[in-house]
Parts: sequence; C-alpha cells; structure tokens
Amino acid sequence: MKRGSGDGSVDERYVPHHGDPTYTVAHYDLVVDYVPESNRLTGTAVLQVRAVEPLRRLRLDLNDLRVQKVLVDGVRAKYRQHRAWVSVEVGRELAAGEEAEVLVAYGGRPHPMRGLDGDAGWEELEEGSIVASQPHGAPSWFPCNDLPSVKAPFRMELSVPQAFSVVANGLPGETRRTAGRTIQVFDQPEPMATYLATVHVGDFVQVDQATSPVPVGIVVPPDRREQAVAALADQPAMVAYFHDVFGPYPFGRYLAVVTPDDLEIPLEAQGLSIFGPNLLHDGWDAQRLIAHELAHQWFGNSVTLGHWNDIWLHEGFACYAEWLWSEESGRESADEQAAHHHARLA
Repeated sequence: MKRGSGDGSVDERYVPHHGDPTYTVAHYDLVVDYVPESNRLTGTAVLQVRAVEPLRRLRLDLNDLRVQKVLVDGVRAKYRQHRAWVSVEVGRELAAGEEAEVLVAYGGRPHPMRGLDGDAGWEELEEGSIVASQPHGAPSWFPCNDLPSVKAPFRMELSVPQAFSVVANGLPGETRRTAGRTIQVFDQPEPMATYLATVHVGDFVQVDQATSPVPVGIVVPPDRREQAVAALADQPAMVAYFHDVFGPYPFGRYLAVVTPDDLEIPLEAQGLSIFGPNLLHDGWDAQRLIAHELAHQWFGNSVTLGHWNDIWLHEGFACYAEWLWSEESGRESADEQAAHHHARLA
C-alpha cells in the first residue's frame, strides 16, 4: 500500500504510517536534556523544512512525547497531536521549493516504539540509555519526517548528569559543564536518515585505535574495556581495507559503542556501530558482524534506500563485505564464502 502521489509516495508495507512525502528537511537542530534516574527527556527540535509540493499543513512523527509548543518561522502555530504524530498548521501556503523553520518544544519519558518487526528506538537501561532506531524508532525521541529518503545534516546539543558520558553521531564540538550537568555538542554535517540518529548515555571510556584514514575508536564501559579492545583489534584494519576497496570512508570518524547490557544483534548508526558485550569475541561469528556493521557506513548510511522494501540492498552489500574481509584476513576466500552460502539455499 502506498500513501501520497507520484515519485513522492510512501511505501507503507514495512513501516506503516510514518513520514510525510509533501516536504523534506534541510537541517535538524536538536537540543535534548536527559535525566537517566527518572527517564525524563526534555527537548527542542528545530527543523528547516522545504515543501515538495504546495502545502498548508505538515505532519511530524513523534511517539508518546508531549508537545508544549510549535512555532513556524518564529510565530506560534496551531497543531493537533496524536499518539504517534503531530499535524502542524503552517499558517500560509508554502510553494514547492519554499522553506520554513519549524520549532517544536516537547518532553516526556521516551520508550521503544512497536513496529511490524518488533520494538525500536530510545531504550532505558539500568544506568543510562541507548538508541537503536532501525527501522521505525526515531520518533521515540525527536519529532521528524521519518522517511529513509529524507536525509539532512544534524546538530545535537545533549545535556546529561556529570556522572554520565554521552555519545552521538558526528564529531564532538563544544563541551560545557554547569549545575551538575555536562552539555556536549555533536555536529553531523553529512546528510543522515532519521533512523540512523542515535544517542548513548552511560558510564563510558573511549579507546582511540587509529587516526588514518579517519579516527577510529571504541566507546565502552570501563569493566568491558579489555574484552572490547581484544575483540575489536582488527577494526582499524577493516576501516583501512574497506576505504581502499569501496572508496573513501564517508564520515568524520568511526566508533564501536559497546553497551553495558547484552544485545540480540548489533546495529549500525551513522558514523558508529553498537555491540552488546555478548557479541564481542575473536571468533568468526563476531568478527564477521564487526565487518558487516562497518560496511553499512558505505552501503546504508552514505548511500541509503529510498523505500524500506529495498533493505536487501543494504544487507546484501554488507554480507558481501563479510566475505571480502574473510579473504583479506586469511580465512575463507570470498568465492568460498559465496559458494557456502549459495549451497544453503538449495
């Protein structure tokens, strides 16, 4: 089933009722304050929106977080909030190609969103939080146009208690400390799909592994540092190899974020990947996943599907990258890996 018209239509078979094809977003600016003890999030999102077709209202995806106010070009706007989305009256007709600034102040207790393939989004941990939004969880923590084809640069200003660290997409910028809190700015200049936006709050240390072709490192709870360093020892070599065979690494840095809790599967975000400690060891089952998630930086994050029914393109390239790394690291050749997997289909 599709919603909309023409090339801007939305394929709803995989992620139904998300996104508005009548406009795109040129930039996101997110200011988020998070209190782990109460799982309370307060945020302000500024979206620079651009009409794809003439419009007088637009829809923002936002799940179970209460809107306090909406401004359009600095003027209070009428809006109607539903559980998973907000309808905003622009106050005038935007012509195709015309831009407007939409500010949304909001807050509440974020939690994962239900979807056809399970839960995704902001998840509270015993000490901190993680965000794993693929494919539908971005509206669990910020208002957005949640279509994978709508990619934009992001700026995030994140405030957490000083006892915690915070990691997000892009390069870290200004850091301020005030009233018992740390405020960290992250700048993601390369366009990013909303489902790839992520924030991790916890007790972390950073291990720098390499500086070329880009900075490469690990963000890990202190008690998991030794395990992570051993399991991810080949990560800089993987980055350098894929940089050679796929083309220049597309972002400013690459991090592996290790969560304090076990995870069912690893997951990539733009400029970083997320692993549970249960997924980190020196066996091939773990090493192939490290290569797989890294490969998504090229195929999935830099080059992104237009509709979710094309997700096989992301996963197919990442699986192929596993086989290439197998050969490069002295294990089975890519041809042997392909033959092995093809035989499993028979």
